[in-house]
Amino acid sequence: MTLALVAALVAPGPAAALSCIRTTPTDAFQRADESPDRYVVVHGRLDFDQSRAPEGYDEDASDVTLPARLSGQALNRDGFTTPFDVSLDLTLQCAGPWCGTIARDVDQLLFVKVLDRGYALEIGACPGNAFANPSQGDLDAMVECLGGACVVERE
Repeated sequence: MTLALVAALVAPGPAAALSCIRTTPTDAFQRADESPDRYVVVHGRLDFDQSRAPEGYDEDASDVTLPARLSGQALNRDGFTTPFDVSLDLTLQCAGPWCGTIARDVDQLLFVKVLDRGYALEIGACPGNAFANPSQGDLDAMVECLGGACVVERE
């Protein structure tokens, strides 16, 4: 082993980046469908105090839960036609120094957990419950998934 390789292995700081597998909306639907938790799929906009959210990388990072408001349309068999306007807990989860991020007031396709006391949206360091600026194809795929014809995309 060369000295340069040894130095790289013991160097302080973010020597390695977080590596995430690309997740599609159909992957997320399948995961939510197989979960023991209940989810609602919403096409809408999230509003929260973005100044309280982690920046995405922070050596002293820890999960942050913020109050948020989600306004949009929930998925049903006819498409995204059920009005959905609720307060929820937005949790930005961290994996080591890497934290989940989400933009406020941007068109989103979201997988929101249904709790006994309300709703929660969890955004992990590797995204998988939120898709910014979804295409019409993404939205149509959610209707197909709800009807039992979900095609999980793989590369």
